[in-house]
Amino acid sequence: MQENNPVPTPVATPEVVIEQPKQSNFLIILLSVLLLLSVLIAGFFAYQTQKLVNELKIKNEELRNVAVATTEPTVEPVATNSASATPDPTANWKTYTNTEYKYSISYPLTYKISNQADGATGSIPLNAYNIFISESASSKYEDRLIDINNIGMLIDITPVDQWQKTSVLVSGVKATKFIKIDKSSNFDIYHIQTNKSGGLEIYVNNKNSKSLDLFDTLKFTN
Repeated sequence: MQENNPVPTPVATPEVVIEQPKQSNFLIILLSVLLLLSVLIAGFFAYQTQKLVNELKIKNEELRNVAVATTEPTVEPVATNSASATPDPTANWKTYTNTEYKYSISYPLTYKISNQADGATGSIPLNAYNIFISESASSKYEDRLIDINNIGMLIDITPVDQWQKTSVLVSGVKATKFIKIDKSSNFDIYHIQTNKSGGLEIYVNNKNSKSLDLFDTLKFTN
């Protein structure tokens, strides 16, 4: 009797699944980020380099312009003829000097200087205690341009409430100036202390601008 050999049952072979590494995607992302950063950094440095090059070009151009400017010849102004300069209007004036009362004053050749009464003429003593200057010999008192008196002491003008009193300098000497408040007086009055025992009382005609030209020539001596 023949034995029946059993047919062997086939054994199923298990399927082998090969898993891809999970880190591959992360590495790709990391490399992309690093590449992007590298491009940005390289672009930044390229921009800074170009900016520095442009600044150096501008600086070199400025230095070149300065060098050219300093090497150009300097044009000196042409000296003007002294004859064309404004002449001194007082150059031909006469000068009266009073050695007793230590002052001098200049006046035009056509003006009249006197120490006589109103309208009088005559020669001036060298050290007259009173002189006046006018445009003509017949000038009345109110038409005088300058009137200088020596007085024994300096006194205030009265009534004091009608005069404005200020301290000024006349040819470097301290003086007191009196101006009539209501402008009714033809004269501004100056009291000036000099080396003499008293001082000078000077009347300057405020109605005639020529008086100021004369007054500007007043000088004091030691």
